[in-house]
Amino acid sequence: MPRPKTDQEIQKTWTPLQWKFMYWYDANTAAICECSAPGAAWNAFDKLVAKFFPDKKDQQAFDVWADEWLDRHAQRLMYKPGPKEFIAQVMATNFTDNQATSELLKTIAFNDMPWVPIGRSKYGGVSTYYAFKPKADYLRPDLVVPGPDVVGDYILAMKLESKTRSSSGLAPASTLSNLFNSSSESTSIGETAYLRERASTATTFSPIKFSPTKENPNKASDKDGYLVFAQIGTLYVYGGKYFDANPKNMPKINEGPWWLNGFAVVVQLSNKGQPGAVYVVYNDAPSKKVKYKEYDGPDEELLTDLDGAAANHVPGKLHPKMKVQFTVAKIAESMNNLGNLMNVFNFEKVATEKRPIQSTRIVTNKNKEKFILHANPLPKQPPTAGGPASPTRGPVPPSRGPNTPPRGPNTLPRDSNSPTPTWRY
Repeated sequence: MPRPKTDQEIQKTWTPLQWKFMYWYDANTAAICECSAPGAAWNAFDKLVAKFFPDKKDQQAFDVWADEWLDRHAQRLMYKPGPKEFIAQVMATNFTDNQATSELLKTIAFNDMPWVPIGRSKYGGVSTYYAFKPKADYLRPDLVVPGPDVVGDYILAMKLESKTRSSSGLAPASTLSNLFNSSSESTSIGETAYLRERASTATTFSPIKFSPTKENPNKASDKDGYLVFAQIGTLYVYGGKYFDANPKNMPKINEGPWWLNGFAVVVQLSNKGQPGAVYVVYNDAPSKKVKYKEYDGPDEELLTDLDGAAANHVPGKLHPKMKVQFTVAKIAESMNNLGNLMNVFNFEKVATEKRPIQSTRIVTNKNKEKFILHANPLPKQPPTAGGPASPTRGPVPPSRGPNTPPRGPNTLPRDSNSPTPTWRY
């Protein structure tokens, strides 16, 4: 399936008659909605179009225009971007721009997202492959910063260096011995903290008062100690027999198993919202299982592959056979280095202890320039990977009415360069 056109690309080819259709449609929204109201004639919409465009050729031209313009949102949702295209969209996103960030988040939330290869590594003495599935909300903050400019969990700040957690009003940093078996709680700086459930082992919390400290994120005086990042995915590790990633062996590698190992894939952001280096961050607080009271049947359990080494998979390790653990590591200088399983990379360990994660803010200075609190300028990045820009989505128009033919899901062609493995959860 080819990439759907953006609104600008569609309108660029319009004739004066097609622009007339657009103006008429926008000006007659109420009448068009009545065509699909209860009791309306089955051909009410056709009659309405014929009333304003009596020429049969114009009516046929309207149908062609409507099929493309009014169905554009559905076509975009059925489109599956390739790994390189997703990488290009992330690299082209300025995370201080609401529209650009919204487009990326909608792509991750609504599109059939691809498997994005990271590459192969021998870290920890285990030769294997790594990839990620796009996801923007895997990590949750320990601290929820109050204020009108606070951004969602898709952008977070992590304290890496200098002062300890105790100096910021938090408990001391956890060691690896207790990190992977501890409960966690979310708090807020300032007045009374509000709480966020994070782990299935969470204890009962009570409101906590914090005194103003130098770590108040409104001041952000210790920028050098922070890693500000946007969440882009969850890390998977290949758990099967190692084969070279050539076309002959790709079906075996795709078959897996591929294991989630508790790490999020994130991209570092500059103070101006530019994406930079790529990191993996361990999630020490998996989401709670949600049970719905209205469901009276037996509990549904997620099937997990526990054969072989997966049964001994220790949280905080990339692979069950590894002896090393860490919480934060750098894997690439840029997302342009990702996208191919044959890429050789390494995990550059940044932290072995839990680091506090907090929400952050996008603020505007007196020159009307937006910047992300706690973040630093990034060095100049390599050129953006090739690929089309993300589609521009406008507001969803009203339905065409009862004459719009039903559209089933398209069969998406498989990209031989970006095969989709069988994921094991």
